Amino acid sequence: MKEFENPQLLSVNREKERSYFIPYKEEKSAIEGEVHNSAYYRLLNGTWNFKYYDRYIDVPELIAEWDSIRVPGNWQMQGYEIPHYTNVNYPFPVDPPYVPDDNPCGVYAVEFIVPKEWENRKNYVVFSGVSSCFYLYVNGQYVGYSQGSHMPSEFFLNPYLQEGTNHMMVRVLKWCDGSYLEDQDFFRLSGIFRDVYLLSRDQDHIKDVSVSADCRQIKAEAVCEGLVEVALYDEEGTLLQRQEAEGPITFDVVRPHLWTAETPYLYTLIFHYGEEYIPQKVGMRTV
Repeated sequence: MKEFENPQLLSVNREKERSYFIPYKEEKSAIEGEVHNSAYYRLLNGTWNFKYYDRYIDVPELIAEWDSIRVPGNWQMQGYEIPHYTNVNYPFPVDPPYVPDDNPCGVYAVEFIVPKEWENRKNYVVFSGVSSCFYLYVNGQYVGYSQGSHMPSEFFLNPYLQEGTNHMMVRVLKWCDGSYLEDQDFFRLSGIFRDVYLLSRDQDHIKDVSVSADCRQIKAEAVCEGLVEVALYDEEGTLLQRQEAEGPITFDVVRPHLWTAETPYLYTLIFHYGEEYIPQKVGMRTV
């Protein structure tokens, strides 16, 4: 059974889903929260090579001539097919979980160089949104598969990287079994439509973080192997508290600024583990 017609399969070699965060090398940069200033982040957006095929089964092993396309962006908005709107009716014959063999495919390709200072670290690529599903290849090697168009897909790259220039190719299919679930009142648009970026992580790094709050406390926890230091800053960047623990951490906030739509006050938590600082914004209130 094909991956994109198997309801029991949503990914191959994709990292476990996690909360969104970007790691930083310094606490000051993490407080500022400008992702482009992170030493561990490289955006791959821009002009990529691109080739469109009416049917995925017609994609050749080797593509000799390429067009170009902007990433992120939908290919229907850049001269390939037209936007297709339908509400109640499906845009293809209904036979779940199968989709037509006349399933359009967009093939993307880009080159990138891994920074020298990222050697001996764990390096990943993150696709923030791809519709409807895609196959990833790096330096001619198959890396993995993912579907779930509006969720990030993260892949570990170290086994596939080489010194110098690396070549990435992405085969994006217009339809998959998930397209049956994504049928709603909207235009059908395809391609890599959100950011693509590289992340470099410590060999031993935080896998995930969770944060919750009410009108009196902020609770934080990190998934990792060891002690984590968590600092709490107010919206002006003033340090309020700093704690260290190997499990959940609770901050009791005196006279807290409660979040409202009119005054959307946000505190900042900074998780520190190894050589990484991870910021998370949090508002205090209950509903």
